[in-house]
Amino acid sequence: MKNIKYFLATQLFIGLLLSGCNLVGGLFNYGNQSNSSAISENNQFAGTNFPLESCGDTLTQDSHAYPLEVYSVTLKNDIRDMEGNRRNVEIIKSRFCPNSSVGGYHEQDEIAQFMTRDKASDFKEVIEAQLDNDVIQVSSPQIIEIPPSQIAVFNTKEEIGEAAGLTESQIEQLISLEEFQTNNGNIRKVKAIVPTYLPPGFKVDEFTINQWGNYSISYKNDHDACFRIFDTGLRGDAPAKHDTIRSIYSHALGYINLGYTESSRLSSGGGPDLSTGFDMVTIDGNGQVVKGNYSGSDFGYILRFDTDRCNQQPSLQELIKVIQSLHLLNPPQTTKPPSTNNPFQSMSFPKESCGDSLPEDPDAYPVEFYPVFIDYSESNLESVQSQFCRDSLKIYRESLDKEYIQVSSFIGRERANQFKEFIQSEFVNVEIGEASIIEAP
Repeated sequence: MKNIKYFLATQLFIGLLLSGCNLVGGLFNYGNQSNSSAISENNQFAGTNFPLESCGDTLTQDSHAYPLEVYSVTLKNDIRDMEGNRRNVEIIKSRFCPNSSVGGYHEQDEIAQFMTRDKASDFKEVIEAQLDNDVIQVSSPQIIEIPPSQIAVFNTKEEIGEAAGLTESQIEQLISLEEFQTNNGNIRKVKAIVPTYLPPGFKVDEFTINQWGNYSISYKNDHDACFRIFDTGLRGDAPAKHDTIRSIYSHALGYINLGYTESSRLSSGGGPDLSTGFDMVTIDGNGQVVKGNYSGSDFGYILRFDTDRCNQQPSLQELIKVIQSLHLLNPPQTTKPPSTNNPFQSMSFPKESCGDSLPEDPDAYPVEFYPVFIDYSESNLESVQSQFCRDSLKIYRESLDKEYIQVSSFIGRERANQFKEFIQSEFVNVEIGEASIIEAP
């Protein structure tokens, strides 16, 4: 029997601190060290101050380094011991990786990815020192073909539709769903999402919109391999459980979880039964991702992505590229105020981190870092991560007794104010916080 993979992708928002600085609450987050007595002396993480804002290695942007191997460190969960799972998740998030995607509901959750097996094994050893059971594992190597930055970003419906292989008529039909009137007279605002990366040889095979305003686009190649992306309407299902979970960045949805399960079962039709979906994501009428609305509502629709009765399926790596490339077909058009002197106008976004790095020159100290805040909401967090700074994160400002999103931090008020002006057309309230003084490197 063949090994068949089942895929599911559900949304995940997560703030990564990858490059530059995003001072948490105006301060660097120096936590407690792990219990080094239980780990070997030459462990690379023996002296690390945990918890970290981001665990794992950042993929290099050098295209010559690809393809490369990455090793996932995963948490193995026991479906018969949910209390134990929750305890392990709490330890990992509170002591090591607060922004990890671990949840304790799947058979395995990915904690972090590393470029070498040795580094992944050292990280595994550090976490195991504080967990009772043998629940931390290192996966087999996964091949990454291209750097994330090589996934093209498009800004107009014409560019997005062309990349998705759609005709002008199909583009207009999908956009018309934004004001679709149902049989009972209700207006259903469907914001279509389409892939802008198609594996070589794939093209649109079927395009349908039914009487309820649900769309389906099937892609197929000459070897009868196919996948489709479709809107399921306002119906919601419970999240599926899978053996392995990976965090994938999608242009349209931000960070989502890709889950997959190895199986030897074949479908009744004699071919592989493979599916992937982010069926817990809803999109509102403005194209914003709505979190926590698992049953569907007037906000928008629930989207799922899966294969459709094919004899073959694209590889896991190709499906990852498709997910990374997802775009809103008709993205909200915004106009930023012109500013010839604003350096951020000429930069390419989104970035892994927008903030300034600490100066290497010791004579440059002390320096003042000014954080930039916006009001907290789940849609604001998703929007700022997908459009500007992927390491933006929710924080609690004790002086105001209120939660905010810290977008980034900059050296000097002028830089912070320039960034504030750059993003304020996208958000109702943008503030510059009090400076944090860094005395020495």
